[in-house]
Amino acid sequence: MSSDNPFAPLPSSSVSSPSGTVYAEGNVVVSPVTATWPARCVHCNANVSAADFKAKPVWYPKWVIIVFLLSRLIGLILFFWKRRVLDLNIGLCEEHRRKRSTWMWGGGGAAAFGFVVLGVALAADMPVLMIGFALLFLGGLIVLALGARTVTPMSVEGDIARLKVGQPFLESLR
Repeated sequence: MSSDNPFAPLPSSSVSSPSGTVYAEGNVVVSPVTATWPARCVHCNANVSAADFKAKPVWYPKWVIIVFLLSRLIGLILFFWKRRVLDLNIGLCEEHRRKRSTWMWGGGGAAAFGFVVLGVALAADMPVLMIGFALLFLGGLIVLALGARTVTPMSVEGDIARLKVGQPFLESLR
């Protein structure tokens, strides 16, 4: 089609998928909560064979954290009541799959090694090693949780989610 055709359709900044439309809005991607994304890596925008990586990010209102800090029991109840688990099929290239796997193995290994340190601390009656256990275990869990993330949900309203992704992928949707 000619670019001077006044009846030509406007260029679309969205990508249709069988389960809905994924498009950029500001610095986030807007998507249905159950969607198959384009066959491109959500971090670097590299082509992938299929959007076959199943991501299930969890979103909950941020005020639940404040309630949790004030009252643990009520905060946990609200977390499980208010959370939304998204069901996304996203693209992830081999490099980012490998990085994700490395972070997960490293975090899980550090947490597991923390239990070895705990066993040594209890067997040798060395309470100072308990601090090492706490640091290794909690640090490993944090690394595990942060390294496993592929997309970060910013908000969920009804059946529409706003997610943070890599800048190259975001730019490709504009």
